[in-house]
Amino acid sequence: MKNREAVKSMIQLGLGVVLLVGMWAIIGRLFYPQQTAEDVRAAFVKNNAPLLTQIAENAMDPEKWAGIQDTAEVQSLLKEGNVTAVTGGETCARFELAYDGAPDGRLAILYFPDGQYRFGYDGGWTEEETQGDARRWVGGLAGQGYVNVRPLSGGFFLEEAYLPS
Repeated sequence: MKNREAVKSMIQLGLGVVLLVGMWAIIGRLFYPQQTAEDVRAAFVKNNAPLLTQIAENAMDPEKWAGIQDTAEVQSLLKEGNVTAVTGGETCARFELAYDGAPDGRLAILYFPDGQYRFGYDGGWTEEETQGDARRWVGGLAGQGYVNVRPLSGGFFLEEAYLPS
């Protein structure tokens, strides 16, 4: 008889521990939700917008970019954001990000001073309908590519492109 009561007690204790662990897991997810990689990049841009804007504007002007590129503050920020290269053009600056996806894929944060994203790829692209602020194009030269764009803040956009040749 004592053994049955002991077994019953142990089972109740075990179920109580499982219930307690489950409750803490639920509470943890409510108060500390997991962030997606996109959320982390959006927070990076939002928290560092003034310096990222300066880096982008200087990248668009080669004379200015040469002076700021090697500063410790800029290098530290780029390393923090996993930025592998910064390039500038007439209308935008591109922060290339480390990308471990498909070999023909790339990931970048783009800065447009006027705050308007402009699609910059040649070939037969078609824009698809999306929900929210995100935009998506499919097609390209091989007909199997895609470009996904999500606005971040202050003229910055996250662009993921898969461009098979």
